[in-house]
Amino acid sequence: MITLLIIAAALVGIIFGVAAILPNDGYGHRPVPRSHVDSYPTHNPFL
Repeated sequence: MITLLIIAAALVGIIFGVAAILPNDGYGHRPVPRSHVDSYPTHNPFL
């Protein structure tokens, strides 16, 4: 069970990390210049 949680967290981190690198944030609009992390419902420690 713990392993599944770690794998899920890693996948979420990779997905959000790639989304941060791409020109848009994955929602069809460019991220806020100061910090687009605030637009996400949860804080991602991987960024």
